Amino acid sequence: MQTPRVLYQFPMNPEAELIQVSWVEVTGKVPVKAGKKYEISFDVALKSDAFGWNGSQVLVMAKIGKGGKYSHKSAALDAPTRTPNQKFQVPVPKLEISVPENTENPELYFGLYDVWNWKWKGGLVIYNAVVKEI
Repeated sequence: MQTPRVLYQFPMNPEAELIQVSWVEVTGKVPVKAGKKYEISFDVALKSDAFGWNGSQVLVMAKIGKGGKYSHKSAALDAPTRTPNQKFQVPVPKLEISVPENTENPELYFGLYDVWNWKWKGGLVIYNAVVKEI
């Protein structure tokens, strides 16, 4: 099996820290190749004073083209085994999406979202968005 290669890594320099928000929407788009498969993930951490994530799920979503249908995976950030300030990836397993062979000028639209749960939350640090060809 071939090792996935990082196609795009979008480092947040400095990393983005959500201090206090009621909704999260981090989006991007990249050109991709027809007939290929990609995985999408985000490198994140919860600070020691993070709050509001209990019972919340974030969604990592992706689609091919503006009019494409979204695929998604959800991830809980509040796992009791998480160490504060330690980087981890969401979602696990990573979101995979295939680009149909006949797609002209394909673009991958992707994002990290928590827009359905309106409670206040904070302390999430976003380091990278990663798109890998697999």
